[in-house]
Amino acid sequence: MRHIILTSLLAIASFTGSALGAAPTQQNAPISLPGYPAAGAPPTVTLASPGAEPRIRLRYKPAAGAKESMMMSMAMGISMVMEGMSMPMDLPTMKLTADLAVTDVAANGDITYTVAFTSMTAESAPGTPDAMAGAVQGAAEGIKALKGSVTMSDRGINKSTTLNVDQITDPMAKQILGSMSSSLESMSMPMPDEAVGVGAKWEVRQAIKNAGAQVFQRVTCELTAVDAQGATIKTSVEQTIPPQSVTNPAMQGATVNVEKGAGMSAGTITLRFGSLVPTSETSGTTAMAMAVEMGGQTQKMSVETKLKVSVAPKKN
Repeated sequence: MRHIILTSLLAIASFTGSALGAAPTQQNAPISLPGYPAAGAPPTVTLASPGAEPRIRLRYKPAAGAKESMMMSMAMGISMVMEGMSMPMDLPTMKLTADLAVTDVAANGDITYTVAFTSMTAESAPGTPDAMAGAVQGAAEGIKALKGSVTMSDRGINKSTTLNVDQITDPMAKQILGSMSSSLESMSMPMPDEAVGVGAKWEVRQAIKNAGAQVFQRVTCELTAVDAQGATIKTSVEQTIPPQSVTNPAMQGATVNVEKGAGMSAGTITLRFGSLVPTSETSGTTAMAMAVEMGGQTQKMSVETKLKVSVAPKKN
């Protein structure tokens, strides 16, 4: 039972820890939800109010060849109830650094840049299980092998993200680091096509994969400050996780049957139009009910995850 609980916790950490994540898993046929784009399709951006004058078009404009570094911090707490057993736990806080370089700016404004992670540290909380600490340590040791590429429009709409985890052999470390692709996508904020001013409001809807599960996400955005150099946007996120079955290689052949799930988060992101790395902070909660099938046993559980993520430029 203890092995099942710890293994489940490790997988759930990667499952719920990346609100926008993706990892190499298998699942059933794609799920759809009315009002949302299909899985893999670009997000929809709908302007609700253009805001006050003066108004400008919000666009990323980094220079080709530009280089910068970022710092990212992720703190997570999990409270799980399984077979009458309650297991609240603070996971190790992960702090990562990465170098970014713009390799191309196309005539239509599309931006392609590379990402090379350079370091990772983990601060374990008291009572963190050895299995959890070991998984995070394995991820820290493999972080320098993690490299990728992102292409997005000048409106911040992600078009492709690739992250090379082939050189990472530990399954759990690969799962944790593979979910970093979602963090790269979440650095950019999809912006409306129209010119907007302070007080503008718009909505972003997207269908995303989170550790192999289908998640539908609605982001409400409000422009609180803007000038020629950048903008500050207040965000509120609602997530819907429909019933589905997911198999995850990090769980050693187990199947997670999600019965229902939902998430809420809020934050602020400050963009500099000439830069790829924002200054942002988001915190939120995800709650799920599920059944884990492992070793011929089925264990019902409910999980609440609290996550805080911050991103900022790294000063050299």
